[in-house]
Amino acid sequence: MVNDAFDYFDHVYVINLDSDRDRLERICGRLVKMRVSFERIPAIVPPAMNIRCPEVLSGHFGCAMSHLHLLELARQRCHERCLILERGQRGRS
Repeated sequence: MVNDAFDYFDHVYVINLDSDRDRLERICGRLVKMRVSFERIPAIVPPAMNIRCPEVLSGHFGCAMSHLHLLELARQRCHERCLILERGQRGRS
């Protein structure tokens, strides 16, 4: 039944920082256990920023850049329905 829900998507992507191997192993383990095919995309680490708005952190900017990059990639590949998961996702195992 779980795979039926994932079958709706053309592709499943996992965004993950290269340095964050533990979280990658956890989410990959969960997806493999559920027999869900996915592709890992490295998260973009933004350059140092001089922002005067305390609500915007460089990590937020990097997250937005990663998602925009991935949406462009999905568009180029003609994926109409893609699922994007990232390091903070939680799911039942």
